[in-house]
Amino acid sequence: MAAACLLTKNHYAVDILGAYFMGYAIFILSRDVYFRKIRPIFLKVIPPRS
Repeated sequence: MAAACLLTKNHYAVDILGAYFMGYAIFILSRDVYFRKIRPIFLKVIPPRS
């Protein structure tokens, strides 16, 4: 989809590249929040199998 927009010049290239960076940033932040905040709480409630 991004390639089609770039080739037909229907959209600004900065917006398309920005969308990839924003998506990656949201992925990294959500991963960090999960492992630092949510997972320890979850492991207290349901201990891992031994």
